[in-house]
Amino acid sequence: MSLMTSTPRSLQFAGKAGRPRLIAVVGDDCTGCNTCVDYCLVDCIEPTAPGSDLHPPTPVHIREDECIGCSLCAKVCDEIRQSAIQLVPVGGPLASHPTR
Repeated sequence: MSLMTSTPRSLQFAGKAGRPRLIAVVGDDCTGCNTCVDYCLVDCIEPTAPGSDLHPPTPVHIREDECIGCSLCAKVCDEIRQSAIQLVPVGGPLASHPTR
């Protein structure tokens, strides 16, 4: 049995080639409803702690290094008419959004 066939599939793609092309970022118009937190498939969205040093402060924070770019959070946000989450290209100008 070769190493590649015995290695879990998730580890085979854990390198740079396995990163998503898009990641989610939270805009300043986030209301803090936290609906996206409940729908995130990888639990990379969390409510921002009071007194957080994120600038500008937003009610939720997306850990961009864990985001898989599935777009579910953005779709849920759009569905409730908030549209505060945008998908941006990895490494693009908004990928290093100040809410990191």
